[in-house]
Amino acid sequence: MFEGVLLQKSRSRAPALVISYVLQFILMGVLVLVPLLHVEALPTWITRPLVTAPSAPPPPSAPSPATRRAAQRTNSDEVLREPPSIPTTIVLLNEKPLPPQEAVGNPIGVPGGIPNGIPGGIPVGIPGGVPWGTAPPPPPQQKPANTRPVRMSRGVIEAKLIYHPDPVYPRLAVEAHIQGTVLLEAVIGKDGTVRELKAMSGHPFLARAALEAVQRWRYQPTLLNNQPVEVLTEISVRFTLAE
Repeated sequence: MFEGVLLQKSRSRAPALVISYVLQFILMGVLVLVPLLHVEALPTWITRPLVTAPSAPPPPSAPSPATRRAAQRTNSDEVLREPPSIPTTIVLLNEKPLPPQEAVGNPIGVPGGIPNGIPGGIPVGIPGGVPWGTAPPPPPQQKPANTRPVRMSRGVIEAKLIYHPDPVYPRLAVEAHIQGTVLLEAVIGKDGTVRELKAMSGHPFLARAALEAVQRWRYQPTLLNNQPVEVLTEISVRFTLAE
């Protein structure tokens, strides 16, 4: 019985709760919508603009009277005006020619320059340069290059031999029956004389006699590009005993 009473009371309270919830929802909606409909009721800090527009610049100052008069004068001078009357005769004026003006200083030219070779002329060119019409200085003489002797074969040099006295057979070599060939290395000068000479191979008894004989030999000068040159070559001297 007690449970039936509680169930009846709960059923009687349900409509009241629903009505209270609806009224609260309506009240909350009114509180939210009323400020949006009436903007003037909002606080000033909400309606205040966030960005302020810059102030307008001051108007330009009016031109001064002097400037206006100068502008008017310029415009009036540039305007072509019609003459008041047309002249019937033309008067010719015989004016005397102006006297020639004397040149003051050097109207043209280079200060400190060299004369141009004309009487009464003006200095031209670069200061310290060569006068006009002067021949350029001769080119400096080139020193001959220190070239090495040109190497040539033994057969070519033998064809240029023009003086060749025979060597003297050493007495000791004759008594010892020594014979053979002595090979020499020689530098022949531009004039055909033997400048340097040394023994490369051969018996010592025969080498000395070969050096003394070849030192007096003479050759035709060797030309290269029509210029005499020194020649490096080999010379052979043969010693043979008579039977």
